[in-house]
Amino acid sequence: MHLPAAAMKVVPFVCHDLETALQRIHTELGPDAIVLSVRPLPRQGLSRFWTRTRSIEVLACIPSMADQTLNPAARISPNTAASAALRLFSASRRVSSPLQDGSARPHVLVGPPGVGKTTLLCKWMTRSVLQENRVTKVWRLDAGNANTAEFLNVYTEMLGVALERFWNSNAGNDQAPGDPGVDARELLLIDLPGVPSGDAQAMRNLKAVLASLPRPRVHLILNAAYESSTLFEQFRAFASFEPEDLGLCHLDEDCREDKLLDFLKGTNCCLRFLSTGQKVPGDILVADAIPGLWAQMAA
Repeated sequence: MHLPAAAMKVVPFVCHDLETALQRIHTELGPDAIVLSVRPLPRQGLSRFWTRTRSIEVLACIPSMADQTLNPAARISPNTAASAALRLFSASRRVSSPLQDGSARPHVLVGPPGVGKTTLLCKWMTRSVLQENRVTKVWRLDAGNANTAEFLNVYTEMLGVALERFWNSNAGNDQAPGDPGVDARELLLIDLPGVPSGDAQAMRNLKAVLASLPRPRVHLILNAAYESSTLFEQFRAFASFEPEDLGLCHLDEDCREDKLLDFLKGTNCCLRFLSTGQKVPGDILVADAIPGLWAQMAA
């Protein structure tokens, strides 16, 4: 299953910093341009040994007149990827609160190693900064074992997003919503290393980290390419952390919709994210972006 994309002409922009790239995109493609992906380019020549500066490639486009929207709910037909995605979202049993709920609580992505948590976080962060113009902060924390997701540093640096390696009480989000100094529009994202579902000590370490955070919103991320038995096993292992929703990654590696529908119907957790591929922001679909979905599910 591939997430829907509009008919479009993709234009690459290579610059030394994101601000310059966005200015060129606005000048050359206009204010309606959409950023499809952002990636660092490898450093060239001997200078790569002593400089941290690197060029970035930004892919942008203008949706064609025949298809002015990337919103999947606007183009539902029985055989489209959009309708398949909606069936997956609708198969969830619960309705969770919107991601922007008027509070500044940290969002924590948890799950087994290698399922795509950090990539999904980078996609979410990039869209928040480029499309929603939200103040975004990121923490790359350890949880018993070291968090080695160095590429998260690369993307936060490109986007000008603050990244911290340690949680501190001065983050501004340990206060209740409505307190002075708390910006409810801030997006606070926490990246943690993957935890093997059968490792009891690693699970205890994860529990301790979550307990140290102020009212975290926990999102369980799983690899959709795994077999159903593995998905159910991992879901049960992380259920004690009471995740408010699920994210399914690697959808480009397994398109068996029936398998995923059976899995979702067998859980008591709603679906929040669908993600394919490694491009950032790339293909990511968030339930909040589909008008009326939560109302339909709650009815």
